Amino acid sequence: MAVKLAAALLLALAVPAVAELPDEIQVYDDAIDPRGVFGVELHSNWSIKGNTTPSYPGEITTGNALRATFEFSLGLGGGFEAGLYVPTAIDASGQFWLPGAKLRMKYIGRVAQGDTIPGGDWFWGVNIEVGAIARRFDPGICGAEVRPIIGWRNQDWEIAFNPNMEFTLGGGMASATPEFSPGLKVGRRVANGIMLGGEIYRDFGPIDDFGPSHDHATTLFAVIDIDRKPWVFNLGVGRGFDGADPWVLKAIVELPF
Repeated sequence: MAVKLAAALLLALAVPAVAELPDEIQVYDDAIDPRGVFGVELHSNWSIKGNTTPSYPGEITTGNALRATFEFSLGLGGGFEAGLYVPTAIDASGQFWLPGAKLRMKYIGRVAQGDTIPGGDWFWGVNIEVGAIARRFDPGICGAEVRPIIGWRNQDWEIAFNPNMEFTLGGGMASATPEFSPGLKVGRRVANGIMLGGEIYRDFGPIDDFGPSHDHATTLFAVIDIDRKPWVFNLGVGRGFDGADPWVLKAIVELPF
């Protein structure tokens, strides 16, 4: 049932659109550091033959740009984890940029121990981010994101859904109306510690006015997840449509230290 529901969501989200280059491309699941454990991940993505026309003066466009974001995390216990994002970027001309920083707090809950749900296990949570990013990369400058986390898994399948709400807090664009930008991941385990799957990201726009579907940013990814410590990473190839960056490569690597 859960796999059929995920397939229906994929079909509902999979329409063409235009998207900007994010500092991370990820669907959150129930991964969380234990209390007192410090973690570091490197998120990177490269937009191949993407947009090279600025949508506002001074914008660093996505075309042939590389972005690498360092994510530092600390497990707080009780299902909580704190994090810090430090994004960097190299534009099409080869210039290096340090756009800003983001703070986050994540909470993960699971079905109480001893409870049973036929067919698999469910998890849930929320991730909240607040950050300041240079106007060259985000005209809103300051922003916040509320990312609910809903997921299910059994021994063969894993599904995670993030119905994200993004708020603009600055740059003369502050608004109490969030933009809806959900992400969905469906994965199939093919071997011990190896999962193949798909991810989809779509930006519907403000929740009070989604507008026409051809204005919604959508990208589809084919991904592989490897979790064989010390090798833990996610690799993906993304395809955009109707004006979106046609191809995007992404990687998330857990760094040993």
